[in-house]
Amino acid sequence: MRCDPKRSCSILQRRLIEHTLRRFRQLGAALPPETRERYRALRSKISSLEFEFQQNINEDTTTVEFTRDELAGCSEHFLASLPTTADGRLVVAIKPPQVLEIMQNAVASATRRRLMHLRDNRCRDSNMALLLEVLHARQEAAELAGFSSHAAYRLSSTMAATPEAAETLLYGASRNPVVFPGDAADSTMRACSRS
Repeated sequence: MRCDPKRSCSILQRRLIEHTLRRFRQLGAALPPETRERYRALRSKISSLEFEFQQNINEDTTTVEFTRDELAGCSEHFLASLPTTADGRLVVAIKPPQVLEIMQNAVASATRRRLMHLRDNRCRDSNMALLLEVLHARQEAAELAGFSSHAAYRLSSTMAATPEAAETLLYGASRNPVVFPGDAADSTMRACSRS
């Protein structure tokens, strides 16, 4: 697809060119050589840290023990598949299939709360330092690429485009609920029917 900037381009061609150029800028193509090298090094570091973070979670072997009563609501098939301790407690691995089964079916909210707390805090000791390092590297990379924050960097190629617009999109609807045309008529009819 060719589009000479001196001639008119179709809207689709212009959008494609704008998107491609924006993506090149996001990847550091417009940066001076020394800054570009630092940017590439940061992106590589971020990728490695994110991989290590996820690998820690994947290799995590944290388990928690529950009684049958604490797992009431879960299927018998699921309960039968769990290893048991010498005193009859069921051993649950903090892995997605088992967590999902319990979160969807366990009746006791204390069971679900305990499981979520353990899931959310697994690998905390090893991953907290990695997370902080990733956050600092992302911020530095975003600033090198000309953005105020990592959020601004990530959102620049989305429909929201800015963190402020994303916030308005997320929270604006709750402050200003959408009213459908039929809603006003429905409430008027209900008010009339009561009188």
